[in-house]
Amino acid sequence: MKDSQALIYNKDSGEIKIIDKSQICNLLKSFNIKESMTYEEIAKKCNFNKIQKGIYNLSSKNNSSQLICLIDITLKEFKNILKKKGFKIKEDNIITLYHGSQNPILRPIYLGGKEYNDYGNGLYLTPYPELAKEWAVANDDIMKDGYLYKLSIDIFDLNILDFDKEGDLAWMAELLSHRDADESQRYKLLTPKFIKKYKINTDKYDILRGWRADSSYFRIAKIFVRDGLNRNLINKCFHLGDLGIQYFIKSKKAFDKLEKEYKPISSVSYEIYNAKYNLRDKKAREELNKIEYSDENDLSDVFSNYIKD
Repeated sequence: MKDSQALIYNKDSGEIKIIDKSQICNLLKSFNIKESMTYEEIAKKCNFNKIQKGIYNLSSKNNSSQLICLIDITLKEFKNILKKKGFKIKEDNIITLYHGSQNPILRPIYLGGKEYNDYGNGLYLTPYPELAKEWAVANDDIMKDGYLYKLSIDIFDLNILDFDKEGDLAWMAELLSHRDADESQRYKLLTPKFIKKYKINTDKYDILRGWRADSSYFRIAKIFVRDGLNRNLINKCFHLGDLGIQYFIKSKKAFDKLEKEYKPISSVSYEIYNAKYNLRDKKAREELNKIEYSDENDLSDVFSNYIKD
């Protein structure tokens, strides 16, 4: 960093900018700053709240959300200091995700999907491009090539609910609140009790992260609600066939961070990737069958146990 420059960090947006002394003067125009002043003199005159040597909280009324670095350190060093102090940095919160579809253009629209999906009405993405390719052509009824899309989203100020951390019962309750796992009267009577007891209120969350429930995964839910699978085996079943984690873009705030339109980064061969999808699903089903009929699954800790008052 040159002597004529400083680093400024915005606590609200998480952005770091390199600015020169004239910009500092403009920023602090409510103070009587002279061009000849050193950075330390500026800091002293403005009565900055010192964070550590050379780094200050701007104490003026209009700039209380900013930190300024008036010493000669690298941007990397400044970031490390901010992280140690617990501050979030915007560029470190960009995640890259992928979407597979048979539509030639992707236009993310808030509430533009279907309610009866894993987590409801929203956009479903994955961090794994190969899985996104399989999902693009997973429909055996539409035998045509698909498309792979790449999306980057800034999650700096978004609330994310991670079902991998919340546990299998919370994930199961969320899933069952959107999709029916059984048509029996028993299921219709008991499932609302389970949902009420274990479902997390997702209203305040912008993104949900959890396991994908298509095909094999949803069969796990079906077996569990029929008292056919021990609770302690659910998590083990989630990892069968490497079916993957998905991100669900839920809130308008999250959708507003996406582009209005995306063009595909590549086409997806139906012949190749539909076969891969079906092979992965078949493998997961076979492994699930082994677990379901194993001695380990002694049905001692089943769905019914978790709806008792």
